[in-house]
Amino acid sequence: MGKGFRINQSRGIKYLELLLPKKGICRGYFSTREGGISTNPYGSLNLGFHVGDDGDRVLTNRELFLRSVGVPPEMVVVPEQVHGSNIVNVCKTHGGKGVFQMNDAVRGADALITKEPGVVLAALYADCVPIYIVDLENKGIGLAHAGWRGTIQNIAGKMLNKMEVDFGTVGDDCIAYIGPSIGFCCYEVGSDTAQDFVSLFPYDDNIYKEKTKGKYYVNLKEANAKILVDSGIDSRRIFVCDLCTSCSEELFFSYRRDGGKTGRMAALLGLQ
Repeated sequence: MGKGFRINQSRGIKYLELLLPKKGICRGYFSTREGGISTNPYGSLNLGFHVGDDGDRVLTNRELFLRSVGVPPEMVVVPEQVHGSNIVNVCKTHGGKGVFQMNDAVRGADALITKEPGVVLAALYADCVPIYIVDLENKGIGLAHAGWRGTIQNIAGKMLNKMEVDFGTVGDDCIAYIGPSIGFCCYEVGSDTAQDFVSLFPYDDNIYKEKTKGKYYVNLKEANAKILVDSGIDSRRIFVCDLCTSCSEELFFSYRRDGGKTGRMAALLGLQ
């Protein structure tokens, strides 16, 4: 799974927890599909309002997950997620946005940062890459949602840069975590998308490889890890979960594997 994560279970809810080097600064989680009340194709802990599931069930699932990790819903902030690279600095006045309904989520954002204790950043996933950044010295945090579009738009690097501007963050003071997402084994793209990665990462067969003529595999986790290194975070302080959302059907929803009709997991990152 990678040294930075472990699987926990509380109140019947199974989730991944970030293993942080210092206690008391922050806490981070990633949900699985287990422990909720939704029925297939959203079975069972679907946390996404926008996928076609019953809204009351989604709300109950969110309450179950947040209760299992001890997070008050009114302190959670959820971005709209438009597959872009916009980052918003949020505070306690944003608490509860996007939690109880979609309409008041933080508009146009795919990443959130904060320096306020108690605020919990959140985002939803079903193959895209969760990127957590923790500034251990300035006590600032960031959470990004990176699909292929966000990756080639450098959302991870832009999030670190905004933390530098807003918080005085320095890459050497940070640790980063890349959570469960679709793996190199399963993420197939066409030649146009692959070319975007070839342009960004020339001659890097750890990030892309040809499957057949016109079809390629792309490693979104490795691409984002390299972006973080290039942005100033030591590679030894970047922890990558090796679980593939597409392969691990018993644990995760997967947009690709499930043909687009599926639930969503959530990442959480909050300052204590």
